[in-house]
Order: sequence, then structure tokens, then C-alpha cells
Amino acid sequence: MDYTEPVTATVAQHIANIKGLIEDLCKNYDIDFTLENLDIIAECRRAIEILKTKSSGLIYTVQFYDGLDYFEIKEGM
Repeated sequence: MDYTEPVTATVAQHIANIKGLIEDLCKNYDIDFTLENLDIIAECRRAIEILKTKSSGLIYTVQFYDGLDYFEIKEGM
């Protein structure tokens, strides 16, 4: 899932998608690549922790700002 453009989905879908992003980052067995992306992994964790506080069926729009390594999370569309 590409979050560089806003994605509108349920909280549960966003959590699953972001976990998938983490899995994709960790599939690369090159330690240098992993170390270079620790900030992105940490931001994914932060986004998941925020989303876990919401009801799984609620609709949220999430966007990742590359360069800032930051997820913007907004309720609704």
C-alpha cells in the first residue's frame, strides 16, 4: 500500500496495511537498509499505536509524508 497519497479506509485496514509496510521493510536482509529505515519503522509503530486507540470500523484518512517520515491521521474522508 502506498501512503504517499491519502488513503481512506477503516482503522483495521490501515493497521493491516501499515504492518504490511513494516514486513516489506524487514524482508530485506541487508542490515544497512534496515538501519537506514529505522525512523520509518518507528513512525509506523507510532501510527499503529494511535490507530489502535480508535474503533476498528471507523473510517480514517492516512497519508505518509516522505522526507518528514510522518503519518498524518485524520478522521473521516
